[in-house]
Amino acid sequence: MLEEPVVPGDWVIIHLGFAVEVVDQEVAERALSGLEMMGRARDEHGVPGP
Repeated sequence: MLEEPVVPGDWVIIHLGFAVEVVDQEVAERALSGLEMMGRARDEHGVPGP
């Protein structure tokens, strides 16, 4: 869904399985914190669980 391809290390917002926005690390951290508040803890790599 993005106009430009992403590269390893890019932070992206994914919705319904599609990358919809490239964001910086600060925005990504806020998004992950929001998921944690909804009960989705991160794994040892900082990735939200299922």
